[in-house]
Amino acid sequence: MTYTVLNAGRRFLQAAWPEAAAKLLIVVGLIVLLPMLGPYALAVVLGVGAFFWLLIQLLFIGQRQCFFKHPLPPDPDNHFTKVLVLMGPLVVGVVFSHISGIVDNMLASTLPKGQLSCLGYSRKIIDAILLIGPVALTTVVYSQLCHLASAGNRQEFTYLVGRAFRLLIYFTVPAACTLIVLKEPIIRLLFERGAFTAASTAATAQTFMVYAFGLTTLSIEILLVQSFFALSDTKTPVKWGVVCVLLDIVLAIILLRPLASFGIACAFVVSKTVKIAILAVLLHRRLGGLFDFTIITFLVKMTLSTICVWVALQFLSAINTGDSFLAAAVLDLIMPAAGALVTFVVSSGLLKIEEFNVLVSLVKRRRTVVQKLLGELK
Repeated sequence: MTYTVLNAGRRFLQAAWPEAAAKLLIVVGLIVLLPMLGPYALAVVLGVGAFFWLLIQLLFIGQRQCFFKHPLPPDPDNHFTKVLVLMGPLVVGVVFSHISGIVDNMLASTLPKGQLSCLGYSRKIIDAILLIGPVALTTVVYSQLCHLASAGNRQEFTYLVGRAFRLLIYFTVPAACTLIVLKEPIIRLLFERGAFTAASTAATAQTFMVYAFGLTTLSIEILLVQSFFALSDTKTPVKWGVVCVLLDIVLAIILLRPLASFGIACAFVVSKTVKIAILAVLLHRRLGGLFDFTIITFLVKMTLSTICVWVALQFLSAINTGDSFLAAAVLDLIMPAAGALVTFVVSSGLLKIEEFNVLVSLVKRRRTVVQKLLGELK
């Protein structure tokens, strides 16, 4: 709750750093306490970390005194009643979302040893990438969308959703391309040690590739769902989310035997793709024109840029693997990824992709501000 309140007030840094500090505390606490307390160490560090996380964020909320008021202040506009009404569909959506994960795990548990782990490791990496980029972006966008919706500014609302949609594509498509090509080096360097063998790497990499294909889909889903939420519409995304969960389960059962864990991952990505296609069409109609013909030009340019990235990755990843861990990390992962980034930046500039120009202008503006501040300090 405190995290949401701070984000709603556009105090994103104050919402984020206590969470980061708490998770760092949990990691350090586990390293120290695990030898002494065993699995109970997790309960201890989670409890302590969560308490300090809540306490610090609570101190940042200027209206925190309202939590201790008795009786509660009046609510003439029935905002709390509206919250309860909007919460109903979300409860159903969350339940079905967890049902999908449970069914996927149940199906994977019927497969040969290691298949369930392949799904778990792959999803954890993709979830981490989503948190670093798309979730951070959509958190900020969602706050602004709520302000625009409450002000009745439909034109600016539509413009912001469209720009965020394009920006997510701009970032995630080349990222997905990089993850697909470098899937085995990523899995090998992260996990291949101990009981996690070369065979485990190969199996996990195949599942990871499917989830990487769905990186753009999963990113856009967050934006579209939160756009409906900003419009105080929780029913539409939940309704189609439930339909797509059922589609996911059916496809996973059909693809289980021929494709094993690969089929379960495919079912998940396909169902999510169907969901965002439906939500995009519905949101386009509701806003009276979310997309125009410029999206076609943008997608063509993105396709050309991604092809350039793909070619660069194929060339750089063909270099012989180093024998040591450090050499393998540099030759198999860091150098191809850096080459892909340079290729993407250069191709974006040559193709005059608008998102690239906007980011360059933002960097220049920030640099000018920093230089001005340094000049004042001198």
